Amino acid sequence: LTYTAVFTYRYTIEDKEKRRIKRIFKHYVSDEVFGELLKYPGEIPLGGNRMQVSVLFADIRGFTSLSENQDPQYIVSILNSYFTMMADIILKNKGTLDKYIGDGLLAFFGAPIAREEHAEMAVNSAIEMIPMLDVLNKELVLDVPLCIGIGIHSGEAVVGNIGSTRKMEYTIIGDTVNTASRVEDMTKELQANILITEETFSRLKILDNITPEKEITLSGKTEPIKLYRVEI
Repeated sequence: LTYTAVFTYRYTIEDKEKRRIKRIFKHYVSDEVFGELLKYPGEIPLGGNRMQVSVLFADIRGFTSLSENQDPQYIVSILNSYFTMMADIILKNKGTLDKYIGDGLLAFFGAPIAREEHAEMAVNSAIEMIPMLDVLNKELVLDVPLCIGIGIHSGEAVVGNIGSTRKMEYTIIGDTVNTASRVEDMTKELQANILITEETFSRLKILDNITPEKEITLSGKTEPIKLYRVEI
């Protein structure tokens, strides 16, 4: 009876933990990663934790001008098609979808499951996103094809459930996120599809088609940072 009680209690607690993980992560990660999470529910930190990650920020250039002269429903359909394609790539590379900000997309790699190869996963995702955008442009037949810039930065960030008692979301905060966003901004000035920081570059094993850019002081920063262009 004691064994049965302990087993039942343990099963109930684990089942409750699995349901909580499902509620939090189902829409953020791929089915494969979700399966990994369910194997060891008690080992997944759901509070705020400092983790080594790579952050990917992608933004559609000139989308505001495009949306001003188009039917709102048409604009939404374009964004839905775009986000669906890009999200599939990120999830395939075991990334975590954070949020959509207007026509921008924020994702990170290396959490909730810590992975040493998070920088490679982020760069591989970016490399796959560019040709997939060409496929989408052929389907949409727009007067001006969609063009995106992607910025990637690696480092420490706080990851966890953040929000209010009414609405919580699993997200990421910290200077690593801000830097990735500012690196994406530089893709316009440098006319690059993908830019990565030296912190990301130093974590890569395969360095083909990556060329250094000049050191640049990003907006809001005081120290210059070295950027690298990823050629497609």
